[in-house]
Amino acid sequence: MLSILIPVFNHNIVELVKTLREQGLKLEVPFEIIILDDASDPQYVSENKITGTWENVRYISIKKNLGRSVARNKLASLATADYLLFIDGDARVIDENFLKEYISHCSGKIVICGGTTYEQEPPANRELFFRWKYGIVKESRPANERNKDPNIGFSGFNFLIECNLFHSLKFNENLDRYGHEDTLFGYELKKMSVPVKHIDNQLLHTGLEPNHVFIKKTLDGVGNLYQLIKQMQEPADFIQQISLLKMFYKLKKLHLFPLPAFLNKRLMKLIERNLYVAKPRLYLFDLYKLLYFSSLYKLNSTIKS
Repeated sequence: MLSILIPVFNHNIVELVKTLREQGLKLEVPFEIIILDDASDPQYVSENKITGTWENVRYISIKKNLGRSVARNKLASLATADYLLFIDGDARVIDENFLKEYISHCSGKIVICGGTTYEQEPPANRELFFRWKYGIVKESRPANERNKDPNIGFSGFNFLIECNLFHSLKFNENLDRYGHEDTLFGYELKKMSVPVKHIDNQLLHTGLEPNHVFIKKTLDGVGNLYQLIKQMQEPADFIQQISLLKMFYKLKKLHLFPLPAFLNKRLMKLIERNLYVAKPRLYLFDLYKLLYFSSLYKLNSTIKS
């Protein structure tokens, strides 16, 4: 049996669930779809609740936002199948054999990532362009590339996992902000000697955010990353897996980071302007994240001293 688990926040998932259900009915195995609407605005709850009236579908709406880690763990606790397929609510199925492909991999204690893709044409809304370009360049990668560093490339957007394996690990619920819960999950799988296999079974990411939202989520993610390494007492193996961390500690060793607070803040403001131009430079956004991590590191060091 297959449990399809969909956490959603402020997205219409009716078409997504309809497509998954239609594909599920063609399978030769039982399936269920469980949706956790994580305190979405009333308009989305009103639109999405129709899915709960369909056979094989369970729709749950909650009033208080749990966040991605808790929501995924909650969905897994409700599942009844041997294999769990996690799909984020801002996804679209683009292959008529999407579920059939995953079913062919349901054997043993596996973790399979299908991948993410984006529309080939840029969005008409200029505010969404940077998020689209970032996704195209950084996230939309074929399986052969992702399999070069499989655990590092783990993504919770679209993945299949054996049920008992998931419950032996789960997502870290201490990360209450957006970002890097997937990074930690892939790292923990590696520590357990569980390889991640990547396949070309992509879903289309439809949840493009305007610049100010994407920037905030990115900074939240960097904050989570800083929280993680402090909890783990700066583990060398984890640091070597994350390019941002590797660069920071390399520069720190050379006494080039962290920068003075006033300079750090000024550089970050200059880089933010780049996100709104017609041809934003992604390497500057990498520097932006590095600067923010540096500011957190320096602030914590100052407080301790």
